[in-house]
Amino acid sequence: MMTKHYKKSVPMLIQKHLKPTIETKQYACVLAFTNGVAGQDHYDTLLFELNLLLVAGQTDKKKKYAVEFATNELRPALESVKQRVKNTGKFGVNADELLAIKKLIDFSREFWNKQTGQLYNFCVEQINLFYADTQKRAANG
Repeated sequence: MMTKHYKKSVPMLIQKHLKPTIETKQYACVLAFTNGVAGQDHYDTLLFELNLLLVAGQTDKKKKYAVEFATNELRPALESVKQRVKNTGKFGVNADELLAIKKLIDFSREFWNKQTGQLYNFCVEQINLFYADTQKRAANG
């Protein structure tokens, strides 16, 4: 389990109203996949959301259900989309995958509304550090 070393911030419910882009991006992804116009940015947004849940779920045993949702519901859908992109070059989804993406919005809203803003910011920071490290290693060969 990860240790809790969060920077102070406003509560998550207030933070979401100050930065409404969190859910807006999720809804944009659902619309894009529903209408067949999804692209890499939509996929990356969902992947980021998946990673947020994975990191948050590892911070406390009581939050483990976030890892279970991400692993059992969202990850299979994103892996299928990734495979479809490799095969066809298109970011399409079937009905089950679209349902998993829609479930993400509800799950994410319910999960994050119960968390602190500090936890959210910590998770974002951890993911950004991971992405930066991954890019650095890729650049170095």
